[in-house]
Amino acid sequence: MEEWLPAVRGKGMEILGTFVRRGGQIYADMTFNNKAMQMMADFAIQFNKNSFGLAPGPLAVNSPLMPNCTASTLLPITPGGLVMKMSPLTQLQVAIKNNVDVFYFSVNMPTHVLFSEDGTMDRKVFLATWKEIPQSNEVQASVDNVSLTPDQVQQKLETNNVFLIARRQVDVGGLNQELM
Repeated sequence: MEEWLPAVRGKGMEILGTFVRRGGQIYADMTFNNKAMQMMADFAIQFNKNSFGLAPGPLAVNSPLMPNCTASTLLPITPGGLVMKMSPLTQLQVAIKNNVDVFYFSVNMPTHVLFSEDGTMDRKVFLATWKEIPQSNEVQASVDNVSLTPDQVQQKLETNNVFLIARRQVDVGGLNQELM
């Protein structure tokens, strides 16, 4: 987990968090640490407009959160909120309220949690769809110094809901390389 809101900016409330995808649902896995000398209660959360129209579900924090205590929660995140392109694209601007104050912070959501588990496509359908995309939108990249085998790369991609359409061996400057 990373520190999303340091206690010094949260008047004693520290928030640690990460994003996860479980069973087709996006969640913010959050830990609230009360480092203040007073109890905290009445927690609520709101997202600003964002690139993917993501909105928080109900925030369930065991309350009151007494001094020097911790509470963990899984916050469901759903599409259907207001959309506004952010920079970077994956930035979420968050407001969290409790009985002490309202606190604002930004977090960057990893893109892989946005990818659906049912994202596989038939090869022919993918190729037909790919041909409809203007060539000016195509981007190619070479990845150097990778210590994984092509099978391990494919497994890592699939674990994050990025699915492979084709693999092939090519000779590039006398070197036999595998393209994915």
